Amino acid sequence: MPTARIDDEGTTLYYEDSGAPQGSSDYTTVILNHGYVAHAPIFRPMFPHAASHNLRLIAFNQREYPGSSQLSDAQLSLFHSSDEKEQEVVIVDLSRDLARFTAYIISHEKTPAPANTAGKKSGGVCIYSWSGGNASLYGMLTYLPSFEQSVRKILESHVTSIITFGKNQPYDCPETPVTQPFALKDPPSLFLGLQDPPKTYTPARDLKTPPDQLTTAFLVWASTWFKSYPDLDSVTLSSIVDQERLTDDPNDPRYLSSYEAMTQQQKDETLFPGIAARLGPAFVSWKIYVENLRRAIFDTKGTLKGVPLYHLWGAMSPWNCPWSARRLQDMLDEPVVAGEQRREVHIERLEGIHHFVSFPSLIRIFRS
Repeated sequence: MPTARIDDEGTTLYYEDSGAPQGSSDYTTVILNHGYVAHAPIFRPMFPHAASHNLRLIAFNQREYPGSSQLSDAQLSLFHSSDEKEQEVVIVDLSRDLARFTAYIISHEKTPAPANTAGKKSGGVCIYSWSGGNASLYGMLTYLPSFEQSVRKILESHVTSIITFGKNQPYDCPETPVTQPFALKDPPSLFLGLQDPPKTYTPARDLKTPPDQLTTAFLVWASTWFKSYPDLDSVTLSSIVDQERLTDDPNDPRYLSSYEAMTQQQKDETLFPGIAARLGPAFVSWKIYVENLRRAIFDTKGTLKGVPLYHLWGAMSPWNCPWSARRLQDMLDEPVVAGEQRREVHIERLEGIHHFVSFPSLIRIFRS
């Protein structure tokens, strides 16, 4: 599989490409930005479905993941620093990587620009970030004005169309085009700068779990099926503290977490637990995420003006994903501050979906 050299220092990012749909000159390109531990191959099940929906899917590995460049020793030192300004330097670098990679694909692959023919929208680029990948997406929206002009110009020319999501119709409605310029799948509350409410559970705070088992504990918890939230109003403090598993019946296929249900080959191909040894939990100060959320959504200063953001949340995900959607909705319901340039945001609930979503089902979100 190919790699993209994204700067003059030789930084390369590994990626996998479903390929341009045969005979199409107006397909939509979807950049798939992975989360923590799971990396680009986690998206492979989507690839066989792409061409029939006039999509080209490109999944890349962030730095430190297989096939991509590592962070320098200096960057790692800043990342693990207790100084927020030093931590932010690395978030800026990783956010720039996402912008540069997207620009690289657009320019080197000559992907179709957005088009609107007789009311039918096509082409353009959707950047899809899952889970921990949202840190770099929010960062990209925040820091883009400081990136090189050539990158900004490419992104502004291709990620500017407002492509309908079909938010008032069911996802399986075939008449509804549902490609998004930005799609955030299940961003955990941390990446909105939300500190964990008291008494909520995460493996990172579970003192009973030995340190060498934390990564496995995280993967099990993150891919567990929980009882479904019917709507955002049902996502309350009491409900997230007492969140219940979907079933205790060992005969139910959703009794096991998706991680536990994987074969060893699937784990070997799609997961990179070695990232924990280099980055630890891969979190920086929540204050950085607070500021990036504010600048990405609530005070954009015209960055990628007119490009909406779709926040998707799985109804059966661990509590911190529905909670992030609920809190974001609360923030959006607050009065607009004078002078703010808010981004258009849509929050969408995904029925029957948890954090480790069955990725072929996401195709209908990009294009029904």
